[in-house]
Amino acid sequence: LVGHFIEPHCPNPTFFCDHPQIMSPLAKYHRSISGLTERFELFVCYKELCNAYTELNDPIVQLGDEEAQTIDENYCKTLEYGLPPIGGWGV
Repeated sequence: LVGHFIEPHCPNPTFFCDHPQIMSPLAKYHRSISGLTERFELFVCYKELCNAYTELNDPIVQLGDEEAQTIDENYCKTLEYGLPPIGGWGV
């Protein structure tokens, strides 16, 4: 869908921010807008250059989202001890 509807309209650097939660199962929920996540994508010259988000670090939410991926019990247990806000990006 992105390749069909978005990329053809992004010749200049364009950021798409705050994706819906349903599209970003591993991204942290937005701090102030319900239903969105802390995620952005950068498009330049009709192509996606970067996809980035704040990592979901809430163990309860991680355990409850069976659609995101196979549950990693050890990772979720580790989250209970606390994980500072982290993020990453793919280029």
